[in-house]
Amino acid sequence: MIAQVVRFQAIRIIVIFTLFFFSHPLFSQISNPPTQTDSLIIDANNNNAANSGDRIRYKVNLNNTGSSPANGVNLIINPDPKTIFVPGSFRSTPLAIDDTFNVTGNVGITVPEISGVLTNDFDDNIPGLTVMAFVGATTQGGTINLATNGSFTYSPPAGFVGTDTYTYTLLDGNAVPGMLPSSTGTIRLQVSNLVWFIDNTVAGSGGSGVLSNPFRNIAEFNASAGPGSGHIVFIKQSPTEYNGNILLKTAMFLYGSGHTGGMNLGDVLPFVLPAHSNTLPAINTTAPTLTNTSGNAVTLVLNNLVRGVNIGQTTGYAFVDNIGTIGMSTISDCTISGSGSFINFANGGTINASFGSLSSSSSTVPLFNLTNIAGSITQSSAGTITHNGAVNSINVSGGSVAMTLTSSLSKTSSGAVLSVTNGHTGNLQFAGNVSSNSASSTGIQLSNADGSYNFSFLNLTAGTEGVYIQNGSSGSFNVTNTSSAIQNINGISFRMNNSTSNVNYDGSITHSTPGSTGIELIGATGVISFDGNLQIGTVGSPMTSTAVFLSATGNVNAITFGNLNVITGIGGGSGARALVSETSGLISGTIASIDCNGNLGVDNHCIDISNSGFNNLTINYLLSDHDDVGENGGAIQLTNTTGILSILDFPRLTGRFGNIIEAANFGTLNISTTTNGTIASTARSAINLTNGTANITTGAIGVFDAIGYGIRLENLGPSSNINIPAQVDISMAAGASENILVNNCPASSTISIGTNGASHSLVNLTTRRANAIRLTGALGTTRFGNVTANNTQSVTVPAIFSSACAGTIQFASANINMNNAGGFENFTDEFTPQNNSGDGDAVYISSFTGSNFVFNGGTIQLSGDDGIDIRSSSNLTLNNVIIQDVGKNPGVTCVGCNSSGVQAYNLSGTLTVSNSSFLRARLRNFYVSNTTGTLNFNVNSSTFSDTRASGSPATDNLQVYAGGNSSMAIDIENSTFTKSRTHQVNVVPYGNAAVTKFDFTGCTMDNDGGPSSGINLDAIGASTMNFNIMNNVKLHAQDENVITIASGAAGGTSQVQGRIMNNPNMAFTTSSPGGSVFGLVRVLSDGSTSLVNVQIESNAGNLNNGTDGINLSVQGASAAKIIATVKGNTLTSAGTAGIPLEAINAFVNPTLGGTKELCLNVMNNTVSGIWARALRARALSPTGLIVTNYTGNIGTTWTGNGNTSGAIPTAEFTSGGGTIVNGAACALPSNPMP
Repeated sequence: MIAQVVRFQAIRIIVIFTLFFFSHPLFSQISNPPTQTDSLIIDANNNNAANSGDRIRYKVNLNNTGSSPANGVNLIINPDPKTIFVPGSFRSTPLAIDDTFNVTGNVGITVPEISGVLTNDFDDNIPGLTVMAFVGATTQGGTINLATNGSFTYSPPAGFVGTDTYTYTLLDGNAVPGMLPSSTGTIRLQVSNLVWFIDNTVAGSGGSGVLSNPFRNIAEFNASAGPGSGHIVFIKQSPTEYNGNILLKTAMFLYGSGHTGGMNLGDVLPFVLPAHSNTLPAINTTAPTLTNTSGNAVTLVLNNLVRGVNIGQTTGYAFVDNIGTIGMSTISDCTISGSGSFINFANGGTINASFGSLSSSSSTVPLFNLTNIAGSITQSSAGTITHNGAVNSINVSGGSVAMTLTSSLSKTSSGAVLSVTNGHTGNLQFAGNVSSNSASSTGIQLSNADGSYNFSFLNLTAGTEGVYIQNGSSGSFNVTNTSSAIQNINGISFRMNNSTSNVNYDGSITHSTPGSTGIELIGATGVISFDGNLQIGTVGSPMTSTAVFLSATGNVNAITFGNLNVITGIGGGSGARALVSETSGLISGTIASIDCNGNLGVDNHCIDISNSGFNNLTINYLLSDHDDVGENGGAIQLTNTTGILSILDFPRLTGRFGNIIEAANFGTLNISTTTNGTIASTARSAINLTNGTANITTGAIGVFDAIGYGIRLENLGPSSNINIPAQVDISMAAGASENILVNNCPASSTISIGTNGASHSLVNLTTRRANAIRLTGALGTTRFGNVTANNTQSVTVPAIFSSACAGTIQFASANINMNNAGGFENFTDEFTPQNNSGDGDAVYISSFTGSNFVFNGGTIQLSGDDGIDIRSSSNLTLNNVIIQDVGKNPGVTCVGCNSSGVQAYNLSGTLTVSNSSFLRARLRNFYVSNTTGTLNFNVNSSTFSDTRASGSPATDNLQVYAGGNSSMAIDIENSTFTKSRTHQVNVVPYGNAAVTKFDFTGCTMDNDGGPSSGINLDAIGASTMNFNIMNNVKLHAQDENVITIASGAAGGTSQVQGRIMNNPNMAFTTSSPGGSVFGLVRVLSDGSTSLVNVQIESNAGNLNNGTDGINLSVQGASAAKIIATVKGNTLTSAGTAGIPLEAINAFVNPTLGGTKELCLNVMNNTVSGIWARALRARALSPTGLIVTNYTGNIGTTWTGNGNTSGAIPTAEFTSGGGTIVNGAACALPSNPMP
């Protein structure tokens, strides 16, 4: 600083300037006080003294010799007051200030002038400052190129991280003489982070890996000791592929030009690139391609990231680990092509890989080999993969890695397409077509695989195995495209063992290997669905081993078949079961068709389901054909099943030594046929059902030499419906059970065998060894067609046996020939037949409580005992039935035998007989005896004939007993009774029973050339009976009365009323030349207070050598009574004079002190012939005989009442106090007319 001396004015000059020293932010004191020297530089008068006008130079020296910077120092100069500052005279020496720059390792910086080293240097003339230029090495071996303007470039040494320095020289542009013209400063270069560069487009070799001198190839990179953990490696795109295996270090990032995270490498570095860094390569361009002609492409270690490189041809893998975990590693912006494989990470870790296209051909190692790997592997664009290595294409062991593969994958050699083991839990998604066509491929192998394995297209067209899921796998397996296929597998096409995986397979399966199961599920307890077309066995290659096998699949999981077709067996040769399920879950869906043939083995079945459930499984078509020579087996066997199995159609089901349809403890079995499907069985049952609901419709059934049952229906469930409208033929082998058994079927069930209810077919039951038909607990509707049951084996049990049944039981016809087999039962008493449980009976019915038990036709004959024995039952209908020649076993002596065409004991409800015939029974043709209940007994248009032919001890054609408190209404119309050995009709109420109606009308009763009693109505005990014998065509008897009405035998109190009217052809004959004591009508009251009120009117009768025409007899104890109206009858007699006595004989026998009474109204009768008397009235009892309009003389009374007898006299007789008195008209019966 220069000051000028002023003489007359003193000026105080303060000069303040600041020196900036490097890197200290606070004001501080310099270490030594500044020094100032003054010098006179213009001495105008040369007096060496400061005079006005002279100039003085102030020189201040500031020097910081301390260790700390001296920033913010204030310099205050106080010139002499006698001087003034000369403008522009301030000058300083240059001061270089140290500089610091951040640098990325291996990259370097280029610092422009504006940011160069001069920007912070000091001088009085800063624009004049320059730097001494330099090109050379820094202290750490880096390279610097420093320009005079302060700009520079710096390249750190390869692999260097730390502080590098360079000391530069600052030059003053207007140096002060005698002062320093320069200053030195330090450039500090802070190098951090490392990026290594590989670029094979750079000529030469021996690169150091830095930006300006990259490695030329992977070998140089691998050989360098510089690259290390946490470093960045960049490979630049090149038309020339990079060959070799790049070996990454821990946490090293490998970037290529294909990185899509930005436009420049600096955009994606994991740190902020320092200012002035050299320009890095562009990215988001074409990725470089890494290859290896002798191994792998990239080796990862721990926590690596690879992005933006493509992998080309290798002989190993694109990516492998270095025999250790990969930590948390990432791969993206990468495609793989060539003939190598993709990833081999066998030592754990987590990978998050996102690939573009994946393509490979001819790889000899697994495409993916992943062990204990987590994370995900995805692919964004499809490629083509052909794998011909004799190893698994994809190996996944443990871990939870997820994978999405969109490339198509074709397996052309042995090994699995996919193998997953050891508890893997990830999601593997295959969007491309995954296929295998090698005969030695093992398809899909999932063992302890707990993840989700999903295929869009899966085509396994060859191999030793298709899909195999095993060893506790608990994940899921899904194939969603219906074009997927498993076929030509030389082993099991789909197999699942001991796993809980859920399966959804929508593709097709075509299995044509006869000796291997098509689908096998053992211990497979997941939800399993096959929704595509499944063809197990083909016409050219039918199955000879089980087609579909299920075992231990749980009891709640669903197994669904969408469209299953099965063909098994070779006609006359090997056979196989089509569907076997043992302890399986809920089987559902649709089986389109099953075609079974060949030899299944004894008691094996085409469909064999046990301990399993159905969730509406439908079989559209079933053909089971096992009846050729050398073949055995049946069609269906269900054991301990639940749910619904439905078979919609079958053309035929045939078999030998195997029940055709067998089900025990089952849910619901529905079988129908649209083709009148037939069933044929040899040595086993056609249908054998127990404990389940069945709805079955079949065509004709043939059973030959069955062991067991021909048809067995037992404990059927609600609404069961068995419909067999066509012909049924069943023959039984020695030791067999019933031809047909129906046991414990509910009220809602319908069973139709040989009938549909409207039309009827033959039910031919031959060579029976037990009952032909056994019904026990059949409570619904049970119907049979035209049953034929012969007895060539002389079985003594009934052909038809029914016990404890209800509902409706119907036989269109029952043709039974017992071949005279069996014994007979005796009587406990005359009203009570013993019960021998049907021995010798053709039909035995016990405890039937239903609405009707119906026989609508047929012939029952030659039974050892009864034709039909029905007991403790209700509602029997016989229509168009013939029962004949029963109870005639020639090997059994009839001593007290009780054999009837029909024997009904305690039958209630309605007994209807129409258009039927009962002929030549051993004891009686028809027998009814009740001790309880109410019975309506209706007979119409039927024939009862010829017990006479049976000889002793045969009795009545129709015998009815009503005892106890029973009630019975009997209506017999338009029927014929002939050749009875005793009574044609014998009705006996006893005890407190009531025959509320006995109507006998329109009938023909004919002794037909031999002795036969007519109608015998005999009320005893305290019973009651109402009757109407009217409008009959013919009533003829021989040697016994045509009609006997009796009441009160043995002192009873029974009450009887009724009518004998409008019978135009009544006749009595006798074969005895001496005549007979019997006649046309006898009315007897023989009890203590017994009563008969009878109206005998408008009948015509002829007596031949009998005694009385009409005999009215009051006998017995004290108060017996008859009320009789005898009116308008025509009575003729023939034979030997003197034998016919009275046309009408009215008699009251003597009883001392009694009150017996006979009221007689006899009117308008016509008597002719050789009668001794027209009317004889005898009163031997005190109350005697009351005669309507009695005049005191019986003769005048006779004629006065309009009776005519010509010359035939009348007679009256009284004794023992008896009287004949006049009375009003006798009361008429009050019971309803027919």
